[in-house]
Amino acid sequence: MFLFGQQPVPLFGAYNPLSPEWNGWHIYSVAGNATYYSAGLPYGYGSISSGLSEQPALGAGADGAVGWSSVRDRSAAAFEYVGSYQAQSGYTGFQAFNQSLSADWQRKLGGRWSLNLVADAALATRDQYLYALTAPSTTTSAFAGFTDLMRPVAGQYPNIPVFPTLVTPAADVLGETLFGARLFTGQFTAGLTYQKSPRLAWNFTAIGLRMQGLADGSNPEQSAGLLSASTSVSANLRVRYLLSRRSMLNFGVEEMRTVSRIEDIYLLRTTVGITHAFSRRWSAGMYGGGSQLSPLRLTYPLSSDFGYVAGGTLEFQSYGHTLLGAVNRQLGDAYGLGALNSLTSKASWNWRRPGNPWGIQTVFLWQKLNEGVNVQSWSVTGAVNRAFSDHFTGQLAYVYLAFSQSSLPGILTNAGVPNPGVPNQSSVRASLTWYPHETHQIR
Repeated sequence: MFLFGQQPVPLFGAYNPLSPEWNGWHIYSVAGNATYYSAGLPYGYGSISSGLSEQPALGAGADGAVGWSSVRDRSAAAFEYVGSYQAQSGYTGFQAFNQSLSADWQRKLGGRWSLNLVADAALATRDQYLYALTAPSTTTSAFAGFTDLMRPVAGQYPNIPVFPTLVTPAADVLGETLFGARLFTGQFTAGLTYQKSPRLAWNFTAIGLRMQGLADGSNPEQSAGLLSASTSVSANLRVRYLLSRRSMLNFGVEEMRTVSRIEDIYLLRTTVGITHAFSRRWSAGMYGGGSQLSPLRLTYPLSSDFGYVAGGTLEFQSYGHTLLGAVNRQLGDAYGLGALNSLTSKASWNWRRPGNPWGIQTVFLWQKLNEGVNVQSWSVTGAVNRAFSDHFTGQLAYVYLAFSQSSLPGILTNAGVPNPGVPNQSSVRASLTWYPHETHQIR
């Protein structure tokens, strides 16, 4: 993360492959991997045709990350490009070249104002997201804003959670499943912050998100997903007030429009929440509010256009352990699939002691869309990391993915044929990563 006017500080428990010189161009990492899949070609909704038995497959690939960064007294910027190639045996001999591009720019304006612009674009297949949960950090993908009210608190209590806005990136298993074998995601975020006082800040944020399924050149017929494309735009106003060094109040008003072939809706949400750090190790937060759906077009009707939103987080951090749990209920869904409400939960555990070459990561994700459509997915990811030297790290990771649906009215077809769904899948990946700069002191 970046703290303006100070020396950069690496994220807790993450490798830092940047050179001591933060300004300029960098080669962040080069990696290779080999993967075993339990169920044929694990890409996209209905990728294994009806009547075919599940068969294991093997895969191999490589990736590299390059970028540029600059830190000044009143601004900071970073740019990163990641390219990867993945080949897999199985029904189609799947081959894919994936790319991602991200940029982040922050600027402290005159007076009490600051501006943050973030742009991300990615072309990827599902395992890019499955194993992204266990990938070591390469750059500071999100800067620590110098006007972020959490920073004064984070100096002593670093784990007070901040609640997400309506629009979230589609880098998840369900998004990949719904949009097919290959998915393009593009997101642009513009945030403006006014620091009224050391305790009070106003945040204005606008977000645009595009998700689009793309044909796979090796087998276009099996690339179709339930959705071809979805576009979301949102704007929100958030007020944060520090009650004390340990507690913060959040007030938010957000509006989003989502357009897909299934729906065209407006969604308004108002929330109030509180976050509190109980000690240096424990922190928690909760929020609640109401949400209103205003459909312009729907493939099928919903039973209600109003509902409650709620969520909470709990985090524990010690010298070597970080545990996080979060649950959220929202009206609508992030994909344009036409659900009345969506439930999500996440639990994670990271272990790594400074100076120890070993590290462990585990992540559990669950998501369910209700009414209109009823689909759910969950995944379990675990990884063991080992730093062999200051420049080489190895990892052995495991992922289990389950997807199910009980009703998808009017869209449970693939080219006019009933869609057989996606089998539960397991995969194991071994990878080796080289960093040109020192990443981990093991002595």
